[in-house]
Amino acid sequence: MKKLFLNLIAVLLAFTCIFAGCGEYKPVTPGGPTDGGITPGGPTDGGTTPGGDNQEDLETFSVSLIYNDGTGYVPFATLLRDPDSVSTIQARWTDGFTTKVANFANETDEPASPEEGEEGEEVEGEEEAEPTITATKASVSGLDGDYKITLANLPKGYTYNPNIYRATNINKDIEIEIYRPTEPNTKRNGDGPYNCIEITRTTLYSITLESAQQKVYFEYMPTGNGEFSVESWVDTTANNVNPKIDVYHGSAVFKVYDRTINDGGAENSFTKNFRHEVAAAEEQIGSVFTFAVYADIRSSDEVSYPVTVTFLLKREDDFAIEPYGTKVINATEDFAEAPNPEGAELVDAWDQIGGVNMLINDNYALCDDGYYHRVTRDLNGNITEVKELLFVHITSTVIIWQDNAEYGYPDNFATIESAGNKNLTVYYKIEKEDGTETFFGENHKAFIENQYASFVNNDGLYPVTEEMQIFLQKFSISQRLFNDGNGLAESYGLDSGEYDQWLFACCYYTGYTGEDWVAEKNA
Repeated sequence: MKKLFLNLIAVLLAFTCIFAGCGEYKPVTPGGPTDGGITPGGPTDGGTTPGGDNQEDLETFSVSLIYNDGTGYVPFATLLRDPDSVSTIQARWTDGFTTKVANFANETDEPASPEEGEEGEEVEGEEEAEPTITATKASVSGLDGDYKITLANLPKGYTYNPNIYRATNINKDIEIEIYRPTEPNTKRNGDGPYNCIEITRTTLYSITLESAQQKVYFEYMPTGNGEFSVESWVDTTANNVNPKIDVYHGSAVFKVYDRTINDGGAENSFTKNFRHEVAAAEEQIGSVFTFAVYADIRSSDEVSYPVTVTFLLKREDDFAIEPYGTKVINATEDFAEAPNPEGAELVDAWDQIGGVNMLINDNYALCDDGYYHRVTRDLNGNITEVKELLFVHITSTVIIWQDNAEYGYPDNFATIESAGNKNLTVYYKIEKEDGTETFFGENHKAFIENQYASFVNNDGLYPVTEEMQIFLQKFSISQRLFNDGNGLAESYGLDSGEYDQWLFACCYYTGYTGEDWVAEKNA
């Protein structure tokens, strides 16, 4: 019995030694060695490398850098020739609990010294050779598992995506692309949707925001078809800055707010990087997409404005639609030069009700002479009086585009297509017999530019025909000029129901019914 008791005591003492570790616990030190602490980069005097005697059994992980300038890649060593700068760049591996750190390019071949004169002076004409960087990787051993990789101390003017690189035992050698953000065209300061900063190619851009209220507007016009993305690169590890993007649809001359995006990219609890995707088919080349970038910051002493938001505009893939058909629309109007009423005031075709400019379809009608007129109706909706002849702006400024001319954009129907925007081709989504959806288009380029525009009066107007009214209605719907308060026409104080919106570009001359012009035209 006594022997059994002694054996039990021995077993308990053995377990006590095992769980105690027979030594004092030393915490991990991410930035470097401390007294007795673990050194993330590897062993140094007094430091301990994770893994101990089994170090050789663990994996060696590495990171190499390549440079992306939008045209190709070059080795990192040939990009930065300054060894003092290069030696400070670090790669960091972290699994959320521990961090390993290693430097890039910390070995150089010393340059040959220039020849010296008798008294040690340099011989004229000899230049000191540049050092050759021989190490273009950062490597660590002793890792086992899944690690997020980030960089520290990149030279000023360079950046990378800090949220996408991970290393595992299976994929332990990682290549990171570094970028030099492009300076965008600054002819415009980007303070509004019609004063956008123009970006002309798919690459990386960086902006500085001075406050939470500042939004910087950008406009991109693809030169070919494709699926495009815009994604922010704010570091989720810091988790202090939350970038956002407002998306607009339309064209260069009229833009409508669509929605706000503050997610879709790499996310953390506060930092939700935005990702916006848009597709452009060949039929839509010349159209633009517009977006505004801004950011919130976490309420703390760790971060304050100004903050920098970096985003990548990228072409992801080809994109094409298979139209069910695109039909060229030609006018059927028997044209005559539009009349020039003398002494009559030109009035926009809307009624002011309660301080709101209302478009009211019932106040206008297609009359027996083949043109739309302003009319009055009885309580049953019957026309009781035919009044002024209705006109449409063709080569003159349409009110909703009146600010565009200041920025060099077209401001009327006769120029919007020639400027490269396919706005005179109206696309419809239709369902085919097999249940699939496709597009049908009507091209009004000749209808406007070569036909109606050739017969306008001195004010750039032509009377509204039935075919013109149909075009105006389709155009307004396809461009979402009225969009639950967010349409471009609504931003100019216009209000409309579903069937009234075609009046947005119409007007009339007070007291002028057009009887004389119609009679002369039909004579």
